[in-house]
Amino acid sequence: MSFETNANKLPWMQDPYGFVSNLRREGCRSIGRMQGDALKMEVLMDTLRVLAKYAAAKMTEQLVVNEKIRLRRIAATKLITSRNIADANAIENQLQEQLAAVQERLTSIQARKAQTEAEATVIAAGGSSRAQTVQEKQQTEDGIGGAQS
Repeated sequence: MSFETNANKLPWMQDPYGFVSNLRREGCRSIGRMQGDALKMEVLMDTLRVLAKYAAAKMTEQLVVNEKIRLRRIAATKLITSRNIADANAIENQLQEQLAAVQERLTSIQARKAQTEAEATVIAAGGSSRAQTVQEKQQTEDGIGGAQS
């Protein structure tokens, strides 16, 4: 099996994050320093196997951590949501109490207005009957006074 021996022409996978560029560069430099020594090749291959196992273990650990973070965020969101709902309910209760107080005040004002209107009607009715009484009295006096002259 033939493979490229020029490090600049190796078929690397795209690395849009740039996090393995140092590994590639230093790996190629280490391989260049092997100079055909079998022991150096064994050390290099063992190092790559250890790195591969380390990468797999680290990936598993990071997945667990990421899941814990995700669950904490969900719990925090639920907590915030429940607090917001509780706050909204408290505000709603306050508004309902204020509405009840306003409605009670309105009922009181309407009752007072009705009472005032009723009193005004009585006064107006009484005032006009008084006016009639005064007119009748004057007419009577005029009639009496006129008869005396």
